[in-house]
Amino acid sequence: MTVPTWPSELPRPLRSAYAETPQDNRRRRAAEHGVPRYAPRYSAVPALVQLTLVLDPEQQGILDRFYRADLATGTLPFWMPDPRRDGLPLLDTDGTLLLFEDDTPILGERVMLCLWGDEPPLKGPVRGSSVDYSFAVYDLP
Repeated sequence: MTVPTWPSELPRPLRSAYAETPQDNRRRRAAEHGVPRYAPRYSAVPALVQLTLVLDPEQQGILDRFYRADLATGTLPFWMPDPRRDGLPLLDTDGTLLLFEDDTPILGERVMLCLWGDEPPLKGPVRGSSVDYSFAVYDLP
């Protein structure tokens, strides 16, 4: 089975609405007194990433089809460009842009293996013919 890929027709998520929460990897150990002690549960922990897209009517159909058909209503994993790093210019150790021979910047590429979050996409508010779609994905390690 091939893992679906995030549709390239959809815009990048809004940076102003981006939020990331690492999942708690600690297991509390019982202590008779004093402060609690913790031990790690797993060696790799997913992060919950909150995203918002502003979509026109055509893009709304693309996202709805991807969620319902390709992801079987959000139950299958998928590849998605990392909204934090994908498409950003690469820098050297001095902070100078890395450039191709024609002076165009070299852009980084990173994809995340994701699972849809606990809720389906939340639609709204409406902005003329566009609608905000808010949702969460788990960035799998």
